[in-house]
Amino acid sequence: LNRPDNRNSMTPDLLEAFARCVKRCGAEEGVRCVVVTGRGNCFCAGADFKGQLGARNQRDGEYQSPWEKSRYNVYGPFLSLLELRVPVVAAMNGHAVGGG
Repeated sequence: LNRPDNRNSMTPDLLEAFARCVKRCGAEEGVRCVVVTGRGNCFCAGADFKGQLGARNQRDGEYQSPWEKSRYNVYGPFLSLLELRVPVVAAMNGHAVGGG
């Protein structure tokens, strides 16, 4: 998670980037372990309420990621870690609040 200026709070862009990273880790045969951490002094402050988290769900005709179709849309990218066949380590540096 790389938004230290906002304590790594989650935005649609962060969630999509995280999902792409998890997918890439699952596709690479050389990956033997995944370490998830947050940049700065906070792992994750949860949802970025100043941003537009979830706003993409309300637009007609716009692409929706699979996790955006459920009420657990914020957790989908993180839950996708459970599908990896390698160990996942959470290097928790500081607070983990809300969805973090």
